[in-house]
Amino acid sequence: MSASIAVNANVLNHTSLNQSVITDEQGITVTDLTDPSKVVRITAGGIFISTDGGNTWKNAVRGEGLSTQYLTTGQINTSEI
Repeated sequence: MSASIAVNANVLNHTSLNQSVITDEQGITVTDLTDPSKVVRITAGGIFISTDGGNTWKNAVRGEGLSTQYLTTGQINTSEI
């Protein structure tokens, strides 16, 4: 397993235990229970992120592609793009 996949697996294993998932007419909303300011919403229009508990939203992914202005540190393999 590559290092980046191992890091992602670790994040998924630990954060999935501390989240709230709500599915309704607004889409699928996932809130970090350890830090409720972090919210992700999935709709037909894209994947949106909030760092203020859902008061404001930034479009992270749309059908046209990723919004790279919200990329944070991590690993991007450009040979896979």
